[in-house]
Amino acid sequence: MISSKQCSKAILVVKFKQSIRMKSNRRIRGTTPEVEEAARKLRENLTLAEARLWEALSNKQLDGLRFCRQHPVGNFILDFYCPAYKLVVEIDGKIDDRQTEYDNARTNRLAEYGYKDYKI
Repeated sequence: MISSKQCSKAILVVKFKQSIRMKSNRRIRGTTPEVEEAARKLRENLTLAEARLWEALSNKQLDGLRFCRQHPVGNFILDFYCPAYKLVVEIDGKIDDRQTEYDNARTNRLAEYGYKDYKI
């Protein structure tokens, strides 16, 4: 039987390999102390799903790639981020059902700068 950790890791590998090798030098610059503080607090209070995925991504366990969790980029806080390929992994939760318009605008803004956003 496959564990949820292995399943999450397998899904990420497949999606990641489909999207890599299209690097962009453009990036969203700057953030605010408030956004950085909010990200720090979110890192201290991960959801169960985020904690499980972080176990699979931390310490370069996914093909040697470095991921950050609750990473501030501009005015956004990304659940998980691989800077080498501008790969953003978002775990959708109950709150995301109420903010689809914001999520779509955010995804579009990130895409303008070459970020690849995957929701799981």
